[in-house]
Amino acid sequence: MKSVSVSANARLVNTCQLVAFKSLIARNKAEYMTSLTQAVKSDADEDVKLKLPFILVNTSKETVIDCWLSSDRFSLSLSVCLCHSVAV
Repeated sequence: MKSVSVSANARLVNTCQLVAFKSLIARNKAEYMTSLTQAVKSDADEDVKLKLPFILVNTSKETVIDCWLSSDRFSLSLSVCLCHSVAV
């Protein structure tokens, strides 16, 4: 009888997790669709921005770039070294 109770509790926990996961997916999809329609409606609006989680830099192979992000994640520092050697 105890194993049936444990199995029923495990099934209930799994069902709750599945419902929560599906709700999260639905909410994220709705927010994504809303942001897309807002971006289309206000193409020139400054409030709608695409936030990128990375910086893209196109340089030569010899270039060295050091990047520091502050602990509060609001300040970014870049140091670029164009290490070119001159052949004599």
